[in-house]
Amino acid sequence: MKLKYKCNICEKVCENNQGLTTHIRNHNITTKEYFDKFYKNSGEGICKTCGKSTEFLGLNKRYRNFCSNECNLIFSCKDRHKKCFEKILNLCELNNVIFKTKDKDNYVIQCKKCNKEFSISRKCFLNRINKSEEICIYCNPYTLPDISKGNFYQIQKYGKLYCQTEEFKEKRNETVLMNIKNNYENETFKIISKEECVLRCYCNICSSNFLIKQKDLKKRIKYNEIVCTICNKKSNFAYKEKEIVNYIKSIYKDTVVENSRKIIDTNKEIDIYLPKLKLAIEFDGLFWHNVANKGKNYHLNKSNECYKKGINLIHIFEDEWKLKQNIVKLYINKLLNLTKSVKYTNKFNFNDDSKIIKQFMQENSLFNYNGSSYLGLMNEQNDVIAAITYEIENDSLIIKDYTEKCDVVVENGLKCFVKQLKEKFNTIIFYADRRWYNDLSKFEYVKYDIVEPIKEYFYFNERTVFENIKDKIITEEYNTIYNCGYYKLYF
Repeated sequence: MKLKYKCNICEKVCENNQGLTTHIRNHNITTKEYFDKFYKNSGEGICKTCGKSTEFLGLNKRYRNFCSNECNLIFSCKDRHKKCFEKILNLCELNNVIFKTKDKDNYVIQCKKCNKEFSISRKCFLNRINKSEEICIYCNPYTLPDISKGNFYQIQKYGKLYCQTEEFKEKRNETVLMNIKNNYENETFKIISKEECVLRCYCNICSSNFLIKQKDLKKRIKYNEIVCTICNKKSNFAYKEKEIVNYIKSIYKDTVVENSRKIIDTNKEIDIYLPKLKLAIEFDGLFWHNVANKGKNYHLNKSNECYKKGINLIHIFEDEWKLKQNIVKLYINKLLNLTKSVKYTNKFNFNDDSKIIKQFMQENSLFNYNGSSYLGLMNEQNDVIAAITYEIENDSLIIKDYTEKCDVVVENGLKCFVKQLKEKFNTIIFYADRRWYNDLSKFEYVKYDIVEPIKEYFYFNERTVFENIKDKIITEEYNTIYNCGYYKLYF
């Protein structure tokens, strides 16, 4: 729900959220009391895990979903299997049995006919449903074809599978916990116990208990980070940023400055800065850099501040690093001047085969533009080394995307296409994405306009999963990310 900046008490309209927050104090009421009276939904402000009250963040950010990081971790682990449980419950209802609980890959079920409880493996449960047989192991006892020979004799001996006995569970938990301690424990923390996929640990630095997922613990140890989530509150996407830093350091031998606030005048943090090249790189996580957390013009303003200092700032979105990491790495190589260059010669030719060019775009471009027409530049070996997608509007040709082969720099590549197409069109326009083309020195243009930032087509849920949703309707503002806008270049 997007709040309007209008006071519900006196109906005064404020310019922004901060103005409304300040105005509310004139009515001798706190922001929290005002929100609770006019905007609070039922169940809001209550922890989804333990039911305690949660922290109030403000009119726009509302209440936290959880009272602590511990509750957040426990809820995310349980929520993972929620959909699976719903399917099992429906299957049980259709087959006259009652689902009780789940233990690893085994289900504890009660039969409605004989009212007896029994444990059955997931595999056997699904096999019996597929064969339209009774699920109850008392009404329909196990047979050798139904389960493996080893499991059959285990059930005869123990009355159930050995892996379902308390003896096995105790031995397994001891073994798993011992292995984790031997592999990961060090002088800064101790592992106390394992709860589902979460480890409960004790920090020797701050002398307090904390919860951490096993995969996050591995990452922190791998990058020599403090493991404690209280001493080190770094978010998960910071490790992806570290991966970019490590890659740059592996191929670039000069100074690399990390997470500095001394580079631009506004003291905003720059993730990666290479002083010799006057190049800055910003890693933008899709959750923390959405419009609700950073605003519409955050990325643009940061790029402009760097540009004033003569610094070329490049923005890498989290999904680009996750889904197209190899392409991003080759783009970085170009920025570091580590890629061979190719000069245009008369032996090069142009190709408008859309099938070939589309394939080239998918393998070499970070962007997802779908122009109505395609044109590629072929070298002497008839390999595509650069391509454009374009559309025609009112006697003008608009270049939507210009892409070079990832491991090649084509000198004056865009100029070659402009020269080829200039014979047919008086005006040629290219929209240069300022996330990657903030430096216009390599373009020979007549003039340019600045296009405001637009929404990128991404969304994410509470677990920061992202997808391209060009064909879906974005209904909630916090699901949106804005880019840095475009330079509209005229040739």
